[in-house]
Amino acid sequence: MTNTPLKPKPGRPTVVTQSVIDKLEQAFIVDANVTQACFTAEVTRESYYLSSNDNLSKLTAFKQLLEALALKKVDCFE
Repeated sequence: MTNTPLKPKPGRPTVVTQSVIDKLEQAFIVDANVTQACFTAEVTRESYYLSSNDNLSKLTAFKQLLEALALKKVDCFE
């Protein structure tokens, strides 16, 4: 078995890079909604959702982060 290097996928590179993901996470941490987070990360909502569809693990992580923040809010009011 020979190890051949992976060829890059053809087409346009993704807009949602690791730095954009970091910016989105920081925005979600301070309770921003998707529109506000995308504005902060300088990416369109369409790109956010398309990227989330391409990589479900990112979307799952964002949803878990949002749910955790919602639970923290509930704990603060109890």
